[in-house]
Amino acid sequence: MLLAVAVFVLANIVNFWPMYFKGLIPFPGDLLVSFFFPWSSGGFIGFDPWTTHKEYLAADAIRQMFVWKSLGFTLWNPYNFSGSYLLANLQSSLLFPGNLIGWIPGVVIIMTLFGFFTYLFLRSLKLSNLAAIFGGLAAANISYLTGWQEILVNCQSALFLPLILLLINKKNTLLACVFLALSVFGGHAQTTVYVYIIAGLFAIYKKQIHTFAFCCLLSIGLAAIQLVPTIEAYFYSAREAPANAALIARTVFPLKGLITYFASDFFGNTANFNFQLFNYPDARSYIGLVAAVFSLFSLYLLKNKNVRFFLFLAGFGLLFASWPLGLIFNFLHIPILSSVVPARMIMVSLFACAILAAYGFDYVINNKIKIKPLLFVALVFTGLWGYVLLIRTPETLVSRNNLIIPTIVFVILSILLVCHAELVSASRFKILKQVQNDMIKKILVFLIILLAIIEPGYYFVKHQPFSKPEYSFPPHPVFDFLQSIAPNRFFGLGTARMDTNFATYYHVFDPNGYDPLYIKRYGELIYSSKNGKYLPKEVPRSDASFSDEDNFYRSRLFDLTGVKYILDKEDEPKANWQPDLGKFPPDKYKVAWHDTKWSAFERLTVLPRVFLANNYVVETDPQKILDKIYDPNFDLRKTLILEESPSFRPASTRGEPGPESTGSATFIYYQPQKVVIKTQSDSPKLLFLSDNYYAGWKAFVDGAETKIYRADYSFRAVPVPTGSNDVVFIYDPLSFKVGVIISALSVLVLLICLKKSGRI
Repeated sequence: MLLAVAVFVLANIVNFWPMYFKGLIPFPGDLLVSFFFPWSSGGFIGFDPWTTHKEYLAADAIRQMFVWKSLGFTLWNPYNFSGSYLLANLQSSLLFPGNLIGWIPGVVIIMTLFGFFTYLFLRSLKLSNLAAIFGGLAAANISYLTGWQEILVNCQSALFLPLILLLINKKNTLLACVFLALSVFGGHAQTTVYVYIIAGLFAIYKKQIHTFAFCCLLSIGLAAIQLVPTIEAYFYSAREAPANAALIARTVFPLKGLITYFASDFFGNTANFNFQLFNYPDARSYIGLVAAVFSLFSLYLLKNKNVRFFLFLAGFGLLFASWPLGLIFNFLHIPILSSVVPARMIMVSLFACAILAAYGFDYVINNKIKIKPLLFVALVFTGLWGYVLLIRTPETLVSRNNLIIPTIVFVILSILLVCHAELVSASRFKILKQVQNDMIKKILVFLIILLAIIEPGYYFVKHQPFSKPEYSFPPHPVFDFLQSIAPNRFFGLGTARMDTNFATYYHVFDPNGYDPLYIKRYGELIYSSKNGKYLPKEVPRSDASFSDEDNFYRSRLFDLTGVKYILDKEDEPKANWQPDLGKFPPDKYKVAWHDTKWSAFERLTVLPRVFLANNYVVETDPQKILDKIYDPNFDLRKTLILEESPSFRPASTRGEPGPESTGSATFIYYQPQKVVIKTQSDSPKLLFLSDNYYAGWKAFVDGAETKIYRADYSFRAVPVPTGSNDVVFIYDPLSFKVGVIISALSVLVLLICLKKSGRI
């Protein structure tokens, strides 16, 4: 055990040496300050504008996972999308225990833990200590997980897979439900499904299918606190419909990606911006060259039932990751699975190959090796070298350069294996010679394990972003201004446009957003800013962003969503800054703030975030609602568009101008899950709040609950009586309460079952 811990610690140091020895952090800070606004605008110190660094996919880490966790535990996020659910978004992973140690420490330790858990599982399969260590190293380096390391949620959902298999192997399937639930909390539904698939197949193999079925049901119950709100959100989201079949077809695992099993970057690396396939983490099949070679030696152990099972699992994962079986879930229109990337099923295959590598290692160190696996790999490398030398293209030049290191590693490994084989077969007539041989064999085995640590570490560091700590969301004058005008919303024009979701981190209010589970209704409204049309099938599946075109539709939605401030930026700093009156005429805009480069203008036509309306009309057809919103003669300030009639009649119910009356509405308290508004009116009115309408919000007028109506396509309205009133909006979703109850009951059932089984 101590040796295993030492090896995995060493592997962690190799992978994260820039952090341990250079004071950097595993965070894509270089990408943040050089690519994303506002830092990239004009060039952050030390970077040219638009210079990206390392793995571009890490953008999702800094735009989603990191910023969401900055809110702490809350059910609602008011800062993007004009308000959206947070806990119900599975990828927020707010309930994952690893959040207690922080996002960056989680990135550092998670794959080391995965490898160590695999070691424990392999020991339960009766493999030797060294073989289990080797298999753990291989598992920790599978490309699917190392490629998504910075995103973290994929790894979180996979983390406890080895422990689940260990518990099944030890006939403690009941306890496995806890770790299955933790996989759900990890935040990546697709990876969690694969964990269930692997565990289920292993349970069938171990003839524990009935107990495992119960375990699955119980795990779903334990995770209900997360699953019930997520399921509700899914059917309100832009992801509720199956993904386009043509899109899914482009994301199956390419069979030529199998070349990366031996040569990780044969098709390039995103760190060098030359990867030739569709997605770096998904299109590779890498477990480390050393481990790959040893996995071939496991074929000499086909009499072993465990080897046969994991060989089946490797083939199973590959078949459903590639064409045509990779398309079956989309074809069958299975919720969630019909929208996923088929190539990610390669995770199943790679994990199985890592286990096979452990068996192959155990075989090699205890037997005189057969030469065929080495000859096969040598033939593969010969073919690859022949191809890149004969075919001269920019792509093959990349491949040729990236073949050098794998070839050197293979040659070194072959020499070590041949030397070890010679010692195994050497004469043992003299005790001294035997002792010497045993010592040399141990040294050779140590060198093989060291090679298995260093070689994958080279590729890991290559695409893993590291940056200076000060590049982690550094301060900027723009955010200082935006925080001063909260809760008013803003929008940046051109290169002053704020990148999605950063508003969440700084607690400012951006109507745009980026999230795979955002509210589709809101997306339809924002997408209509292009041309005023209701086009639900064209709404982006992850983005809600205003049109780049300065048109009437966008301006109208700016008014409706409460975009009070417009950000602008000069390409070059101006000591004597003056507003562009042609772009910002004084009858529509007022200068709110500026420095030598940045400026903010207050829009004079904007509707308040909260106001009282005299009238309403009822309309249920989405296009007709949009037609009214975009009708220049329709006064959005006086008349709301509802989808059902409220319980009282205001000044007018026909959308006609009612009698002039006075009234005011003012924010008293504004926090993610609670909003308090003070109203004063001389007649009954409708209180409008430009925050998204969504199930779970409740409204109280002077302590009495009242119905919330969907207004102006995607927002909230409540009736308020004459006089002074306190209106309170509270996010108290039934789905969360139901989830809590189911999870609590599931914990009780688990404890009872464990008690009856004698485990507690």
